[in-house]
Amino acid sequence: MRTPILLVAIVICACAPELPAPDAQREPPLAVELMPDAPVDAAPSVFHVAVRGAAAREAPEAIVMVTGELSDYHLRRIEQEDLPGTLLERLVPVSAWASGDDLWVAPERPLAADEIASLASPRLGRIATVRVASSAPLAHRVWPPPAVESADTTSVYCTEADVTFSAGAVSLEPGAIVAWLSPGADDEKTLAQRCLHVVPLAPVAPPARLVLPPVQGDVALDPTPLSIVAPSALRPASCGAEEHPFGPGCITVLDDRARVRSGDAAALWVVRALPAPTLRATAAGGSFLISGLAPSSQVPLSVEYRDVGGNVQRFDATLFTAMPRPHVVITEVMANPLGPEPASEWVELENDGSLAVDVAGFVLSDGAGESVLPEHVLPPGARALVVRQDFAPGVGGDVAPAPGTALLAVEALGKSGLSNAGEALELRDAQGGVLSRFPALKAKAGRSIARRSPATLDDDASGFGEHADPGASPGAPNVLAE
Repeated sequence: MRTPILLVAIVICACAPELPAPDAQREPPLAVELMPDAPVDAAPSVFHVAVRGAAAREAPEAIVMVTGELSDYHLRRIEQEDLPGTLLERLVPVSAWASGDDLWVAPERPLAADEIASLASPRLGRIATVRVASSAPLAHRVWPPPAVESADTTSVYCTEADVTFSAGAVSLEPGAIVAWLSPGADDEKTLAQRCLHVVPLAPVAPPARLVLPPVQGDVALDPTPLSIVAPSALRPASCGAEEHPFGPGCITVLDDRARVRSGDAAALWVVRALPAPTLRATAAGGSFLISGLAPSSQVPLSVEYRDVGGNVQRFDATLFTAMPRPHVVITEVMANPLGPEPASEWVELENDGSLAVDVAGFVLSDGAGESVLPEHVLPPGARALVVRQDFAPGVGGDVAPAPGTALLAVEALGKSGLSNAGEALELRDAQGGVLSRFPALKAKAGRSIARRSPATLDDDASGFGEHADPGASPGAPNVLAE
């Protein structure tokens, strides 16, 4: 009888459940922390994620962030490293790196309030789900331009409203590169109430991709990484007949303004002059205006120039401004109104100069037809609308002109009204001199095409676009839809 008992015992042992694995063989649970410190369900709009103890378990480049929550199906596809199109279209670009035992992940764009983002990877599986609680004030990166490679390791950030920045050391990642953050767009603290600049304290070997801290005080920093490349030689501009050399660029001096043109490289210009400094980033060959100069005067300037080739120049200059002259600008065009066409169409003009201007005899042309403007004195800073004699303001849901806006009635705008598809416009003075040009851009019904500001140059493609809600601002300042 011993043998059967032994067989039963053997069978029982063979069918027994597996013993749990020793604790030493188990993967520890993931610990996730945000910088700046915040719960994952109340994150700021710009943040970094630390995945503690995960550096040995996953490669940084394998981390995936997507908008919204992850279904089990999509999680399996991530674990299989086979992302479907429905997941690819939800990807949030991130920078990820290892630091000691930890993995760090930084979204490369701000997240909106109430937006949800999920982190996962093939080996770690579901890492975290983050919900943004609110959007902090954002310091946009002015220099280098976002998505542009640069040999200049200095970066400049500015806010829309005045803030207070404090100087101090910060760490650029990956590599914990020490940099110094200072108020102002340069070492002279230019525009310190709105801007800051960051300078690494040691040379950065190219190529490099660097991430700044997510915040400075109560202000979020633009999370677009810096792409550092090898330096290149200075490529100064070749100046035309009416231009003069201006450092590596060229300048055309007028009355209360001067036009600066860059050389063959994207550049940042900091121009310190009365009554206010000018900060402008330009594309290769791009131009900008120095405004608010005193006409018929000697105007001293102090200038700092830097470009994506890593070239930096600092120089002083004196401008000799001309007598005051008219500056009337086409600032806004309603070519596709909700109301009846062409009676509801209009073109806004603004006097951007220091002189009152009588527009009698000025000509507004669309290439196919011309409209001669009636007598009207436009004071400095004032706006007026060029309209048909049968103009019907505010009909059909169109935005009505601001109270007190002058209406300059003409028989027709162009040959037979303004094209809904957009057409180029030109304003000439009574002697035939070109005062302003406006590009041909198509707009949705009830929305105007607007110039960002009167100082926006005619050839600045980024300075024109559809007007923000409510769709237009006839007789009032423009706001572009971003």
